[in-house]
Amino acid sequence: RIRASEAVKELADLSALASNNVGIVLINEIIGAIRGKSWEQKDKLLEALVAVTICCKERLVLEHQIALSAEGVEGDFESGREDELPLMKVLAVVYKQMNREDKHLRRFSAEAFTKIVSHFQEFPVFEQFSPQLLAFGGFGQLNAQNSNKSLGFDGNDTILQARIVEALSALWGTTLPWQKEEYSPLIVGDFARIFSSKMWNVRFELLRLLRSVLKTIWRVEDVLIGDMIGAVVSFQGLRDSKYTKVRKAALDVIHLIVTKSELKGQVKPFEEVLMENCRNVEDDEDPNVAALARKIIYIISSV
Repeated sequence: RIRASEAVKELADLSALASNNVGIVLINEIIGAIRGKSWEQKDKLLEALVAVTICCKERLVLEHQIALSAEGVEGDFESGREDELPLMKVLAVVYKQMNREDKHLRRFSAEAFTKIVSHFQEFPVFEQFSPQLLAFGGFGQLNAQNSNKSLGFDGNDTILQARIVEALSALWGTTLPWQKEEYSPLIVGDFARIFSSKMWNVRFELLRLLRSVLKTIWRVEDVLIGDMIGAVVSFQGLRDSKYTKVRKAALDVIHLIVTKSELKGQVKPFEEVLMENCRNVEDDEDPNVAALARKIIYIISSV
């Protein structure tokens, strides 16, 4: 089975898979092989599934469009039969592997899920997969501890936590307008509370998620923006002296909020704080961090 999966991964490089039904047949065969309680070497099967799914994107998009057309609907597939679509079958089986007992498989599954969603941003799948992942990340009113237990997630596994947040960033790219309006206050509002208690790799992904959300919305609730900015410039964010990736991700968020016209008015009362904190890293040992900090300082001082 494992040797076959490795061969399938190599086959995924052939364009012929994308032009006929062979790729769909292979996808269904791999899904069948992945299902079951045994987790040994499933990462190889998942790797093959990711490769073939991405290779067959054009065909999978066509299958989705045909299904929508048959249902007479546009946009989201709301007929209750979305799980019959090949891509939804793929995502469902990969998502399910995040429940498995093997730590390596859980982590690999989260990574595989992100890769697939990132290549299929035109498919609105946020609603189907985000609620439990948001709960695992600590967002919302759901009890994260109970949700983690029901999903099999290990709350102490920071690598898995980071990959789950990365998956949420990919899922955010598939959101419909009403979903942005409903979920953005949840993510922005809980960001500061969650951010301060996480390890650096999780904080890095949380900053990337925050930027993805802010990039697609027009306004942040006034009561939320102060806490959000405070967390971004804190010792867990921009003033993190140890991790360059965290400082750079924090600056990416700051650069976005001081340049996005829809947010400028809300950010203005915090410009002095942002300027002061950017000055602390304008001579950073990392040239990219230093250059972006100086750029932000110039933008704010030029207003």
